[in-house]
Amino acid sequence: MIDFRYHLISIIAVLLALGIGIFAGSGFLGGPLLDDLERRLGSLQEKNNTYKDTNEDLRSELALAGDFVRAVEPMLVGGSLSDERVVVFELEGTDSAVVEDLLGTVEQAGGVSVSRVLLRDKLALEQQTDLDQLALIVDSTDDRPREVRREAAQDIGIAVAAAGSFAGGEPRGVASAAQDVDALFEELDRAGFLSVDQLEGDDPVPPGTSFVIAGGSGEPAPYEVAAFVAELARVIAHRGSGVIVAEPRASVWGLATGVREDEAATDEVATSDQADTIEGRIATVLGLAAAGRGEVGDYGIGPGATSLLPTPPSG
Repeated sequence: MIDFRYHLISIIAVLLALGIGIFAGSGFLGGPLLDDLERRLGSLQEKNNTYKDTNEDLRSELALAGDFVRAVEPMLVGGSLSDERVVVFELEGTDSAVVEDLLGTVEQAGGVSVSRVLLRDKLALEQQTDLDQLALIVDSTDDRPREVRREAAQDIGIAVAAAGSFAGGEPRGVASAAQDVDALFEELDRAGFLSVDQLEGDDPVPPGTSFVIAGGSGEPAPYEVAAFVAELARVIAHRGSGVIVAEPRASVWGLATGVREDEAATDEVATSDQADTIEGRIATVLGLAAAGRGEVGDYGIGPGATSLLPTPPSG
């Protein structure tokens, strides 16, 4: 039998040896090891300070670039929409500041913002009553929300293009087209599918109108917005009116991409995928002016974009 005192002395001896080993090791290795760690830490701090200085310089350069673009914005767009009437379709859920800034650039370009049409989320048609109501307004016999929305986009597009494409001609035709738009908008407004903010004049879509369809958000779309917008824009453009779809760069709704990938819309509808930036607003306004001349392009840096800005008109 092992004596308990012997067992206790053995344990104490092991602990003592361990303590002496740790002390000795720290004496031989602790100094060099700590010095190396301090050197590494100092190097990392120096690099971090360098990165901070570089970031500050880049921020300053970006701020100067932004100030420069803001200063030349009126010169870049000035006169491009001289006396052009513009109607803006805005999708609910879009940052209103994006649309307001676009309207400001339209005015700098010499254009006249006549109305702002808000397309409401009720177009999601989540309730059967909403689906039945919209189907009744657009005279649809379909029971699928996507198809009823498509028919609504067609009806709206046909009505506004007819009213907007009259630059002159027979007064009775102009009046009739304006009445059709008024009647359709009033019915959709009463049902809660859209609302109209009249900014200038009496007609929401007067003769000689161009169109901006603006929308997008970092939050998921309330319904298949991209398909609805592509159809609306295509119908308007197909009937001879200039139209551009403008979307913020952080949007996940895919409005610009949806038009660019739509075989029926891509050759007739212009797009801008940075509508929340100064460059994007300039591209939107110049792109709208180009679309009015029959020159359609896809502007920005997103998928399918062909250039940052439209090519200036020759002469």
